[in-house]
Amino acid sequence: MRTEAPFAAADWAWLVAVAAAWGSSFLFIRIGVGHFAPELVALLRLAFGAAALAAVPAARRSVPRADWPAIALLGAVWMAGPFLLFAVAEQSIGSSLAGMLNAAAPLFTAAVAALISGRLPGGPRRAGLLIGFGGVLVISWPSLHGAHTTAAAICLVVLATALYGIAFNLAAPLQQRHGALPVIWRAQLAALAAVAPLGLAGIPCSTFAWSSLLAVAALGCLGTAFAFVAFTTLAGRVGSTRASVTVYFLPPVAIVLGAAFRSETITLVSLAGTALVTAGAYLASRREGGAGSRPGERLPAAPPGPARQKRDPRSGPVPGRDATRERQPEEPATPAGQLFREPCPAQVRVFSFTGPRALPQMMQGAFADNFATLSRGRMHFVTAGRGAGIVLLHGWPGLWFDYRHVLPRAAQIGRCIAPDFFGFGGSDPPSGDPVEAAGEESFARDILELLDAAGLDDAVVVGHDIGSAVAPAVARLAPERIRGLVLLNPTHPHIGDKRFTPRAQREAWYQSFHLLPLAEQLIDGDRRSVGLYLAHFYRHWAGREHITPEDLRVVIDAYARPGAFGRSIWWYRARAARRSRSQAASPIEIPTIALWGDRDPMRPLEHREGFERAYPHSESRVLTGVGHFVPAESPQAVVEAVAALL
Repeated sequence: MRTEAPFAAADWAWLVAVAAAWGSSFLFIRIGVGHFAPELVALLRLAFGAAALAAVPAARRSVPRADWPAIALLGAVWMAGPFLLFAVAEQSIGSSLAGMLNAAAPLFTAAVAALISGRLPGGPRRAGLLIGFGGVLVISWPSLHGAHTTAAAICLVVLATALYGIAFNLAAPLQQRHGALPVIWRAQLAALAAVAPLGLAGIPCSTFAWSSLLAVAALGCLGTAFAFVAFTTLAGRVGSTRASVTVYFLPPVAIVLGAAFRSETITLVSLAGTALVTAGAYLASRREGGAGSRPGERLPAAPPGPARQKRDPRSGPVPGRDATRERQPEEPATPAGQLFREPCPAQVRVFSFTGPRALPQMMQGAFADNFATLSRGRMHFVTAGRGAGIVLLHGWPGLWFDYRHVLPRAAQIGRCIAPDFFGFGGSDPPSGDPVEAAGEESFARDILELLDAAGLDDAVVVGHDIGSAVAPAVARLAPERIRGLVLLNPTHPHIGDKRFTPRAQREAWYQSFHLLPLAEQLIDGDRRSVGLYLAHFYRHWAGREHITPEDLRVVIDAYARPGAFGRSIWWYRARAARRSRSQAASPIEIPTIALWGDRDPMRPLEHREGFERAYPHSESRVLTGVGHFVPAESPQAVVEAVAALL
């Protein structure tokens, strides 16, 4: 994903396609109600849209029954209500006016988000809301005295736009858990069922005309199906923040089409009002603090959850504990399936389709893309969920994407943060001497800074591969902030001579190779070489099939950028230098769960011996048929281990 680079030609093509599909919707509605009853227009729009979206495999992915009622409510608020209201209103007002008023959707989204969070928006957002809603009045004022509209019709459009603002907030947690397209398609089906009686009743009040039928078919297939797929594709390429600029192109498209095809007159006052609404929407939808914060600033803290009892890190071993959250006596149990009903915190309300370019379809809409400015630079991280902190540390060769299957599950029990270490993925390169800049203690300090920036007092830390070395370093630096460790096929100080057996040395050859300048000279910046090299590890270390060609392309995209592979292997050079001067480390007294794949050639099961000496309050779990890539091969086991420590 190119969050910094200029749009490529293909990116502009997707942006234009989305803006054209959604911006033309107002014209198609106006043509449709020329001969069809507005209820029939809404029904046919949903029927065509749902049928077209059903052809997209990602939209048909299953969604648990527990969320069907919420999706049905979303369908009523997002689609059934607004689609009916726009169709009724455009019997009396022009399509261009409807498009201009629709620009207020981000204003209502921000206002509803503020009401849900219970926090008054900051100065720029308040100014944006005042400017934007003032612009709505300016747009409406000339038409209130004209012959072609009524105040009631304008109120219907404003009400429809307000429903969009509510719906976008309701959709966020659902899309986070299940992806955008499955939720949208099921919401369409629910809205179709709700509108069907009204639509069928509107047939006697309609007269057949090919122009209206074709317009409604285009409205459904383009604005209610294709546009969603195109937007998820665009956001997967450039990130949701940059993709969201499409909303500012909708009024111009509606204005141009209304004037060109319906000879609608646009007043200068209405254009000025549209500019005010657009400016207000921009200000109201900007993030406060967060990704662009300066060093030392904090991201908005997660909303307070139920009272949690702080646990003494030395409180005792994990084995035998039930894998559920500890609760204080007054805290009611959370019923199964009700873990994520409340809206997400403000900083993760708008979900992006994050990751490098060509992100797999199954990932779209799931996570929020963030940057935090720390003392060593900008760190990229992905968030999902709310509640108790869960930090997910990736391995090599990897990035946050290692946890692509863990994040949707873990988001139901806590607030997940999956960073890219400095030098990996979307984070800045580490500055200074690689031995110090890419060391585990330096990475550990970065993670503690990120916890501060995210407003998390403590967290369960999960470590995979090199992350399983950084996670204990975090615990040593700040044990009071670590609720527990989940280490995946971890190394530990008591492996001893087992790492020097012929079998172990055959597997560890790459670590010595990474110490040579030749490694960068042969591989860095050459996509084919990067692909061949990384594919070897993803196939050889796996215990079961776990990565698709599309997934592998995501990782290759990240490592094939010039300098990316070279920076990633600084870790091995720093680790080799540290080993030459390392001293025996004291045991870590924090509750720990280790997950061991019985088919990991890098960490065979005999490496477990002595682990309990390094982690006295630990439990080891063996995963049958699982290799090195535990987060991808057995994500549910990771989530269950995290749940046992929350």
